[in-house]
Amino acid sequence: MPNETQQELPLWANLLEQPVLQPTKFLSENLEEHFSSAPLAVTFYSLRGGVGRTTALAYTALALVKAGKRVICIDSDLEAPGLSDIFGLREQETSDKGLVPLLIHLEYEDMEPPKVLEHILRYKDEDLYVLPAGILNTEYARALRWLDMEAWYRGDQRNPIKILMRILSNSQIQPDVILLDARTGISQTNAPFLFDMSDMVVVCLYPHPQAERGNELVVQALGARKNYAGFTTETRFILSPLPAAPEIFNAYKERGITWIQKWLKPYQPQNTFEELNAEELTHAIPYTELLAGSDTIESKTLNIYADVATWILDLLPPSLPIKAADNSESEIEKEVLAELLSLAQTNTGVAEQNDLEKVKKFFVKSSQYEKLLDNKTVFIIGRKGTGKTELFRHFIDIKQAKPLAIPKQLQDKYPSYQIPNISTYQEWDKQFQADDAKWRRFWLIQTLISIDSSIKKEEVQSLPEFELAAQLDGLMNVSLPLLVVDGLDDGFGSDTKGLQTRLDVIKGLLDFWYQYAQQKIPMKIFIRYDLWEKVIVVNKSHFYGYDERLVWTMEDYLKVITKIAAQSEEFRKLYAKESGVVNPLPDAIEWEKAWNLLFGERIDSKNAYAKNWFWKRLADANDEHSVRLLLVLFKTALESEKNEIKRTRVLIRSSKLKDALPTVSQQAITALQEEYGVELADLLRQLEKTIQTTPFSETELNGVDKSELDLARTIGLIKVRSDGRLAIPDLYRISLNMSRQGPG
Repeated sequence: MPNETQQELPLWANLLEQPVLQPTKFLSENLEEHFSSAPLAVTFYSLRGGVGRTTALAYTALALVKAGKRVICIDSDLEAPGLSDIFGLREQETSDKGLVPLLIHLEYEDMEPPKVLEHILRYKDEDLYVLPAGILNTEYARALRWLDMEAWYRGDQRNPIKILMRILSNSQIQPDVILLDARTGISQTNAPFLFDMSDMVVVCLYPHPQAERGNELVVQALGARKNYAGFTTETRFILSPLPAAPEIFNAYKERGITWIQKWLKPYQPQNTFEELNAEELTHAIPYTELLAGSDTIESKTLNIYADVATWILDLLPPSLPIKAADNSESEIEKEVLAELLSLAQTNTGVAEQNDLEKVKKFFVKSSQYEKLLDNKTVFIIGRKGTGKTELFRHFIDIKQAKPLAIPKQLQDKYPSYQIPNISTYQEWDKQFQADDAKWRRFWLIQTLISIDSSIKKEEVQSLPEFELAAQLDGLMNVSLPLLVVDGLDDGFGSDTKGLQTRLDVIKGLLDFWYQYAQQKIPMKIFIRYDLWEKVIVVNKSHFYGYDERLVWTMEDYLKVITKIAAQSEEFRKLYAKESGVVNPLPDAIEWEKAWNLLFGERIDSKNAYAKNWFWKRLADANDEHSVRLLLVLFKTALESEKNEIKRTRVLIRSSKLKDALPTVSQQAITALQEEYGVELADLLRQLEKTIQTTPFSETELNGVDKSELDLARTIGLIKVRSDGRLAIPDLYRISLNMSRQGPG
């Protein structure tokens, strides 16, 4: 930067008055294209002292070393040095060694790497090295006056800091990471590290009102200039030390995250749909006596800073460098992607649309599977899209169960059964309008004709309930089939009458089971969660122990994708090449290896692992997950990726997954509108047109009925935070064009 003007220099006075430089470009979003052998430079900074900055750096360094990395720590807090103390290295220091003597020497002449390394101390034979500032005495104070601070702002011509960083980078230590402990406040000694030489800056603060405005300016300044590599500096945050009491800890943490989300608003990532998420960029540290009372670092408290180390690890290149694929490999990958897309398109994620072979091929036996098979489990409760109907079909097609009711779209697939449709329900409701027990009697009859096909509905539908019950008792001495019920959540219409009829039909089914089928007739009854919560029966405790919520674990959920991939012959060939397994069959594919071949281990450094990214982005406000939307994301990314040549061995790049999020979010909102458009009409309209940020106060909603909010919470559209505000998850936020202003 030899030609930089005074305005272009990394000076606080210049940058505090500048807006965030657009467009932002983060290293974390370009890991697949940016390969560098240089160590990652990370500066730990705090506007004020007493927030655990040096402690955080020391524990992070140790965590990185435990992860197999070589680390150099530099004490660049020249006016209040102390890094060597926390590592217990003070006794090894000498008065003529340290950062200050080095910088003075490098202002005038070069030094050989071995001479520079004489100033560095090693921590306990670990791959952890410390460059102290110097011994704090009279000579040190005089030496500070000799430092030419202006030289730190030069370009590459005799800039002692840049020369030192180059020497350390190329030294025999070969560091993976260089951690810098910066001076507090607005100081000319910390600006070059913060605004020019760092890949990442970790801002440490305590979320007291006095800290808000100053740290906001710091974050703005960090974005006002690109760093040495042409990237917007990665910024992370440590809130420390927060009160340990859980309620107070959470309150301070939420305050800090809300501030940080606001500070990050001017930053605009390359992917406009993937906003910076303050929660993912912030780590909160509670006050602990063990940490506060330790003069040096203690391994017992190492895990407290594991997340901070992960931020750094996720910006490092993999141990084995990823090579650009040659033309032949690119063609192979195109064939794999094309076949994967074809398979993914055949699995719609809508059980009603898949044929029997697809049900068998793509069915994932979750960790709940055995419990769902148990005769004690009768009521299988799940949210829309969580796989209820897929499981229902599995019971019919694989377990030879007989259906009492079937989803509307499946009725043509099972023509041999006497299945009620919406007209059946409407006619029954009209014919027996005055009968309070009409729906219990309806299910009695439906059960009779399902068990004994010789019984005709028209012959028994006018019989009193006690006669129907006697006929059912007469069938108890024969081998009874498993009876299954699904499809009571659609086809009734969205008007008030239709919605009430649906609840009455479900209530009648529950009454029937309790009075006539309990412990007598094997049944599996599939009910959507919000309807299960809404239906009113005399005593719901009668059903305790007989119900099971369909809840995906992350592993089972993601296996839906790898199960599809395992069916691809081209993918299995690639898997065999990468894993060394010869001719693997679909069931022999290890899901995590398959997953990493598809997506890699990481999305980017802001979202550590690809598995976590999928899990978080596809979660509703109740942390429920839809298989349907998982497949939409997979297919949309495949479609975008299939014809492009990549530099990585990852089949589907993170940029393509992020680009697919708006499509997923739109489909999620569309599904809500189709199902709850009448009941949530006012709320959805206001969320789309009026509410611009999340979380928000309930008072910002104009006249929305409490029942709407209750339903929105039940179905996972809205989450109530601990501070009472309402939050919209990313799954819906993107389509609603809302931005974040704090934790969700």
